[in-house]
Amino acid sequence: MSKNRNIIEGRILSFDKNTFNKDFDFSSLKIDKKRIFVTDGIIDSIEPVNFINPEFQDVEVTDYGDHLISAGFVDAHVHYPQTAIIASWGKRLIDWLNIYTFPEEMRFKSLNYASEVAARYIDFSLSNGTTTMASYCTIHPESVDAFFESAANKNMCVVGGKTCMDRNAPGDLCDTAKSAYDDSKALLQKWHQKGRAHYAITPRFSPTSTPDQLSALGSLWSEFPECLMQTHLSEQVDEIDWVRKLFPKARDYLDTYEKFGLLGERGVYGHAIHLETREIDRLSDVGASLIHCPTSNTFIGSGLFDMKELASRSIQVGLATDIGGGSSFSMLRTMAGAYEVAQLKGFALHPAQLMWLATKGSAKALHLDDKIGNLASGMAADLVVLDLSSTPTISQRSARANDVWEELFPTIMMGDDRAFSKPYENPTANDLNIFANYEDDLDFADTTPINSIAPRSLFNLEGCGGGNLSPKEAEQRFNKIISYALKLFTRGAQRGENNQQVGPLLERLMELEENEVKISNMLATLVAGHDTTAYTMQYCLMELARNPDLQTRARAEVNKLYDEIESEGGGLDLVKNNYSVARVNHDCAKRHRVSID
Repeated sequence: MSKNRNIIEGRILSFDKNTFNKDFDFSSLKIDKKRIFVTDGIIDSIEPVNFINPEFQDVEVTDYGDHLISAGFVDAHVHYPQTAIIASWGKRLIDWLNIYTFPEEMRFKSLNYASEVAARYIDFSLSNGTTTMASYCTIHPESVDAFFESAANKNMCVVGGKTCMDRNAPGDLCDTAKSAYDDSKALLQKWHQKGRAHYAITPRFSPTSTPDQLSALGSLWSEFPECLMQTHLSEQVDEIDWVRKLFPKARDYLDTYEKFGLLGERGVYGHAIHLETREIDRLSDVGASLIHCPTSNTFIGSGLFDMKELASRSIQVGLATDIGGGSSFSMLRTMAGAYEVAQLKGFALHPAQLMWLATKGSAKALHLDDKIGNLASGMAADLVVLDLSSTPTISQRSARANDVWEELFPTIMMGDDRAFSKPYENPTANDLNIFANYEDDLDFADTTPINSIAPRSLFNLEGCGGGNLSPKEAEQRFNKIISYALKLFTRGAQRGENNQQVGPLLERLMELEENEVKISNMLATLVAGHDTTAYTMQYCLMELARNPDLQTRARAEVNKLYDEIESEGGGLDLVKNNYSVARVNHDCAKRHRVSID
């Protein structure tokens, strides 16, 4: 069986040691230009740029120049169901939950709605360089299925779990001790370690779980100790006062988890701002993880995480956006928030420490650092490529840098999604939806997501996911998708599988002997279709320009189409008069059962 091989070149950031170690020498951490050799989505090795691997002899190098290549960001604490309510004005945590969070979470009983939001959230995260996240879902099993399915569609390593609540929440969002146990167990057995999915037992926090429910979930964790357990801890002072009233015999907030079997090495506790000495001692003793959510902590007015103190106790700390209490999907903005909070606590975080928190530190907090979070042999090739001169403001500052860390820091503090060049992506079967019903799609310019396979000229169309791909980059992307498609179809044929999605045209192309000939013929088909469509559209636009009465009629038809799309409840945010994009997106949504946001 042929293997999918890639060579990625650029300035490589990887970690051999924890940057929070007292003896860590920042000057020893070099970012040199190297090559990453990847086979089937796993890093074989990282070598000097002149290194030649005979097994990769025919593989073209994807060279990102002076861009920084890092492990993808790991967002260790999010609520994907809160995507739509990000940046909602509120006073305090409990008010925010009651006004915004709970009403929104009620909608996730619908699998269609949950799938729409999950896909949207994952797209937002990927565009900001996040390749792994640990998410709270809602009490609805459908919300868990939607999250894991959306992540699997992108071949992502993720953590998720059904949020459990049986009190102090609306009735429609409450389960019971038994149903929380039963649902969580069933979902755990369905999803944990299936593909790249990892399950986390998920009581929301002590105020919304009775002692019986906490005990039931503690029992479940003892049955499946390999799973994570995620919850909230000591986020706000009024929340802590509430916990004291609900659990009058508890020594502190942490004790409300400990006495029910919910404290352990694989426990992941979000926020952890107002910790008492005993709590810090116990968290350190058991080796639990804490997750720092700086933009959420400041946005909701929770307080300032004490990174210096907790790091000095060798407690593992991860970093998170905490969507939607957090105010940004960007881990760059989250790193900037972490830096600012630490400054207020008298601790200047080094850029290397910020990158550590967003990558390997968060991966370690989730006990996934043997798979993700760093660039090294045997790790998953979940990569991000950072342009350290992505905006004029950043560029003029980074140009004055004396070393790579001074060059990187402006991107951490001021960067956004423009900082991310298109990274290497592990191809999945979902990339191949474009081949579905090929014999019926000779007019695929109207029915296929053109930004996923079309020639270079189509990549740069406004409103069609266009970017600024060079001819070489466009060719590389096209060849990667086609080559991978051919590999899968060939593999299926060897196994005797009857692929109903392969039409007569593709079957004839598959009969060609040389792979380069197959690719060339597919490209010719695409280009021919593109040129025909392009010229037709040009003449149509010319006639519309010459005939205002036709414009009026066409505009009325477009508005009618737009209204039809909206009436279907697809949530399509389209520009009314952009007929071509509306048509393509609408047809794609119907054909592939996806929502276009």
